[in-house]
Amino acid sequence: MNFKFWIALILALGLDALDYLVVGLFPFAGDIVDVLGIIMLYPFIGVYAFIGVLELVPIIGDLLPTFTGAVLLSRSRFMKKMLEEAP
Repeated sequence: MNFKFWIALILALGLDALDYLVVGLFPFAGDIVDVLGIIMLYPFIGVYAFIGVLELVPIIGDLLPTFTGAVLLSRSRFMKKMLEEAP
């Protein structure tokens, strides 16, 4: 098992949930959570963390769990690469 992936997924789920809760109360706090989320996810999923920039777009960031999607996308690319390199 890849614990790095699971930590990133739990972190992303928490960030998306926190973003939904905080945006309703404090709109600018949601942007701060988004930027911190990108910074926190970068060591786990690399450049895929920058998909979190979509959180800063008003309608897209409010409707889609972009951090969770970024983690799942990074995993799918990782798995595809591993399957291609397998003997």
